[in-house]
Amino acid sequence: MSVLALAWKEVEHHGLVLFGALVLLGSAAIVSWVVGLSENYVTLMTTAVALVAGGFPFYAVFVAGRLVVHDHEAGTHEFLAALPVGPVLRTTVRFVLGLAVLEGSAAVLVTATSLLAGRREGVPLSFLATLVVLVGGYVLAWYAVAFAVAHTGRYRWLVWWVIGLVATTVYPWGTAWHGWTGLLADGADLLRTAPPWNELPGTLAWTASAVGFAYFVATFRGGALLERWFVPASGHQKAWMIGLGLAAMLFAGTLEGEEVGGRGFGLLPTTVDEPMTTVRAAASPGTPLVSLAKALGVELLALGPAVGVERWPEVVLLRARPAATDPRVEPAQGSKATDAVRVLQVDPTLPERAALQWILADVLGHTMAGSPDADADARWLAEGLARWWIHDDPDRLAALAALGAGSSERDFLEVSATYGPEVAGAVAWAGLVALEDVGGREAVLALGQELVGLDRWSGAAWPAVAPSWRRTGPGWVGRVTGVDEVRWRAAWEARMHRVPAPEVPPMPHLTVTTQGVDLGADVALAFDTPWPAGVAIEWVALDALQRAPVPSDRVERLVPEVGATTVALAADVEQVVVARTVVAVPGLGRITGPWTLRP
Repeated sequence: MSVLALAWKEVEHHGLVLFGALVLLGSAAIVSWVVGLSENYVTLMTTAVALVAGGFPFYAVFVAGRLVVHDHEAGTHEFLAALPVGPVLRTTVRFVLGLAVLEGSAAVLVTATSLLAGRREGVPLSFLATLVVLVGGYVLAWYAVAFAVAHTGRYRWLVWWVIGLVATTVYPWGTAWHGWTGLLADGADLLRTAPPWNELPGTLAWTASAVGFAYFVATFRGGALLERWFVPASGHQKAWMIGLGLAAMLFAGTLEGEEVGGRGFGLLPTTVDEPMTTVRAAASPGTPLVSLAKALGVELLALGPAVGVERWPEVVLLRARPAATDPRVEPAQGSKATDAVRVLQVDPTLPERAALQWILADVLGHTMAGSPDADADARWLAEGLARWWIHDDPDRLAALAALGAGSSERDFLEVSATYGPEVAGAVAWAGLVALEDVGGREAVLALGQELVGLDRWSGAAWPAVAPSWRRTGPGWVGRVTGVDEVRWRAAWEARMHRVPAPEVPPMPHLTVTTQGVDLGADVALAFDTPWPAGVAIEWVALDALQRAPVPSDRVERLVPEVGATTVALAADVEQVVVARTVVAVPGLGRITGPWTLRP
């Protein structure tokens, strides 16, 4: 009966405050769901994992502080000490009550998110069960540590200070310290494909140690040590605690070393693991993404010796975001990629050879200059070489190249801005096919060796080549290959006119305007004709120093209602907004119109 009475006292004393914290948590969950849906996260479960990983540590500290620190500072513990209730029972009731609140909140959050996510994506029960165990262990460990630190009384802020320093310090031998946080150190995508079960024993050990410490302090000599530690600190004690914290900070700075890779995407199993290349795929064996990763490894192993690459960057393939703007291949935003790791999101439904072209072009461009915004010659060679090497569907490429035949400009970035990346890539392909006709296969590979090969600039950081613009001055193609550039350019032009330009459905002309207040937006698009079916819009707000979009810009996609004459954009009037039309043409694929800038 004493247990129930003690539990009811805790509920009556702290229930209203804890309920307010639950309401705040629920509000944060709703906001995270809205953001996840609007941003088209790969999996909506990311919101639950992120909220637990980032928010529940503070929640645990609050709950432990309310149940332990508040009772001692308010004098409630003196009343409880006078009752026939031992310190072990009092500590147990507090711990179990706080744990029930935290674990129950986490379980409701994960369950509600899974029900919402199940309406737009697959949430297997095995993944949900794995997530429940990992989240439950993570919350248990954080609450145990917070409960233990709460029992240190006036020293608790010093303890949190030291814990924060240790948690953000990397040991000199290069291993990051994860402590009890390793269960959710990675995102939901990796938890699904490679659960960190190896972190579970350590997490449970930290939990047991923290709980044992809390019980020791609470029961030592009937709670005398706990009472002593909750006596308010004197000025002298505050001074030496601050000094000790500063000393710990300085010492931690001497231990901080360079963080090394090994976590994150490195937890994914290797689909291809060779000295020249490593390819990983966040997918189950036998799925299209894994098959694509294996095919990519074959192509990289074959192309490397041909163009002088000793080591390709590690490639990680992820499933594309639902409703992605360009679901073929796009860099994963906010990923743990480095200069030597390329993380790409790929549409697994794309034909394998077509997907290989886009992936290989990205890897080539990254290897050449380390940036998708490299100079036009580097992008021209990367896009053309990928299509020339894979050589998938030459009839389609020839038809796309014919669409760009009307332009006398062969600058890849200019052609891409005018006709779209598909036509620009096909124009680049036509140029290399023409070069092969004039100078042979060796001429094409010589260009690749000039910009991709890693043996010309020793001592450089990744990528081990000089910036591409240093090697692509006037006449660089003739100098590298030995062909007559005039003859080659004539052959290039003839190649682009070999087939007639295909018919492309007429698309509305876009006008970017700031007269969209009545639509509830600051910027709007107006159309000269009613909007047809099957056509979408891509738009992007440029940075202040940009004159035009660059390949790395992440554009937004929207589909106006059929028959509409205007559509609102979520942009500010101070931004420079550009937009273009996108349509899927049977036999050609995705065709884009030129960028339209705001007047």
